[in-house]
Amino acid sequence: MDDKAEKFKGQEDGSKDSPEVLRSSLFEPKSVAQMQEEYRISQPYRHLVIPDLMDSDVLKTACEELKSNMQATLKETDIFKVYQTGDLANMDGLPEDSKRLLPSLFAIRDGLYSLEFRRLVQSLTGSGPLSGQQIDLSANAFGHTGHLLCHDDVIGTRKACISYILYLVDEDWGSSGDKPDGGGLQLYPLDKEGVPGIPAFAPSKTIPPRWNQMVLFAVQPGRSFHDVQEVYNENKPRLAVSGWFHSALKTEMADWPGHTFEPVKGNSDAEGNSGEAAASTLEQLKGAARGGGQSGDGGKGGDGGSSTGDAFTDDFVGTDDLQELSEWVNPEYLVPAMVDQCAAAFNENGSTIQLHRFLKDDVAQSIVDAAIAADRRDGLGYMEASPFDAGVRGGWRKAGPPHRQRMLRLSAAKEPGSADGQKAGDSDDDDEIGALLRTLRDKLFRSGAFKSLLQKLLGDSPVVASRRQARRFRPGLDYTLATPGAPWEWKKRDGGGGRGGDVADNGQEGGSQGEEYMVLDATLCFVDDREPYKEAAWRQDEVGGYVTYLGGDDDEEEGEKKDSRIDKDNGTADPGEGVVAGGGGRGQKNDAAVYKADEGGSLISVSAASNALSLVLRDDEAITSFVKYVSSAAPGSRYDVVGEYLVACTGEEDGAEDSSSSEGSFGAPGGVLDTVPEGHSGEEEEDEEDKEEEEEEEVAERSRKKIKASIDA
Repeated sequence: MDDKAEKFKGQEDGSKDSPEVLRSSLFEPKSVAQMQEEYRISQPYRHLVIPDLMDSDVLKTACEELKSNMQATLKETDIFKVYQTGDLANMDGLPEDSKRLLPSLFAIRDGLYSLEFRRLVQSLTGSGPLSGQQIDLSANAFGHTGHLLCHDDVIGTRKACISYILYLVDEDWGSSGDKPDGGGLQLYPLDKEGVPGIPAFAPSKTIPPRWNQMVLFAVQPGRSFHDVQEVYNENKPRLAVSGWFHSALKTEMADWPGHTFEPVKGNSDAEGNSGEAAASTLEQLKGAARGGGQSGDGGKGGDGGSSTGDAFTDDFVGTDDLQELSEWVNPEYLVPAMVDQCAAAFNENGSTIQLHRFLKDDVAQSIVDAAIAADRRDGLGYMEASPFDAGVRGGWRKAGPPHRQRMLRLSAAKEPGSADGQKAGDSDDDDEIGALLRTLRDKLFRSGAFKSLLQKLLGDSPVVASRRQARRFRPGLDYTLATPGAPWEWKKRDGGGGRGGDVADNGQEGGSQGEEYMVLDATLCFVDDREPYKEAAWRQDEVGGYVTYLGGDDDEEEGEKKDSRIDKDNGTADPGEGVVAGGGGRGQKNDAAVYKADEGGSLISVSAASNALSLVLRDDEAITSFVKYVSSAAPGSRYDVVGEYLVACTGEEDGAEDSSSSEGSFGAPGGVLDTVPEGHSGEEEEDEEDKEEEEEEEVAERSRKKIKASIDA
């Protein structure tokens, strides 16, 4: 038995009989001893699975009460997608006629937070005394494609000791057909055992949901990393009641004879690990942006090289530039009138634009062909789990850690100054898609000709540095979270102010002391969208893979922080299974929990579209972005080549100050403006677009019906 666990006292000290809703045999000495041992030896960190926790009939009635009387709201952020009820802890405040409709939910809540059960949990885990006054639980339903990504259950304002999940899934969950149902609780070991803060690239244990099963574990900052696997079942939701046991209040210590009250300064676990030694996930995310890495990129970030001193002349397009660009770029984007048109649209739309059919058709087709072939080779199936090492070959490297991101990144180019530690020959065995994207990254995106084109779109603002990477986001596996971007190594900030802060350029060519800088993100995306239903799935953002930019809150008082995943209107702080505070770096004006419906603040969302170059000019420090988790329902992987170009702000355009001051990031809120070459748009495509719209609406309606059926079933 754990040194910190104590003998369970049963009904000593005048406590009441065990609540009738709980299985009485839980409290028998033999059962307690067995659970203590299971908890003690569990891996990758201490947890416990308790089957048949409660009276099954009470749970069935509770499920009916939830479906009939509780409103569930879809919440979607960078880290989760879930239907959630309000806080079940506050049911006492409901009108009397509403209370009478929820007797079984009250019985479950009261049973979980009864003194008898709290004493049992304390005995099993070795935690300190647990509160019966600080009740923290909600019901949540992960419908088809619902998920919760890797986190450690730590929020700075929450002093939780024990996290728990009570499953209310159908009794045949996991055994109802040939296809898996998904929704498993996945536990992550540390990347380096004994060094908290960085989870391994992949989980080491998956606990499948089972009817009337409880899973509980100690909340350990930087260690208790877990996620909820995507739900594959298209008809039934993964329903659960979940929450936390908090440390007992001083006024509750009379219920805990033999214990002394200790103010909670940080989370700790049964192993004695203090939360003061390991920062919360939010602090880990901020620290990771300043440096540090894991799983395949050696802490170097895996960028495909970087270059500085890349300022160039205003001559566009010279003969050499034109010849170089013409090997890659759709010739209609090389016509001066088209460039001027795109530049005007870019400026009018708040420094954002999406250029469709950017590459020549034959170049883009070869890339998409290779992408489809790679997905087929890796056996990535529809609505089923994929192996975490799928596609890791040649120059493709795992890029984590998963509490910040999970994806594959192409190793750096074999060139002087390459800093990612790759050895010569790493790219020799690239698969076809890797070789093509490597060439795009290292030739087109690095070239002075491409930067000249970008410079013209920016109104001749000089590009003084750049860094590039090629990425793959595999369906059912990969994403990035809204974390601060990696700093530019050569930049030295003298202070804030302006749109990008004051920068000392450390002697780099093309910059000057005190000059202001912003960052231009240039993202060239490739997906399988050849059939109308595939194109619609990506465009409607139902399968993830889109990029969202979140802006800072200029109205927020200094020093005041906001958890980007708290829904203030509904009073809930997570989807019921522990969501970290980690998005946005600085406080966000946009509530990430409702970012799809937010009408204010700085927000741009860019859907995945093949052979589309997205350009977004942003403040380097005030803006965060994420690539939404690519669902296993997606038509395939999202591939992209991303260039970040440091742009010197040589002056303000007329009206630019007014257009950006209220947003603090982009020139204007709203979606990305779509632009296609004139030769591929206009009246001749209206008939085709009408047909596509009808097909898209059919796909959208089918998707809505699936989601509704999964929550109503």
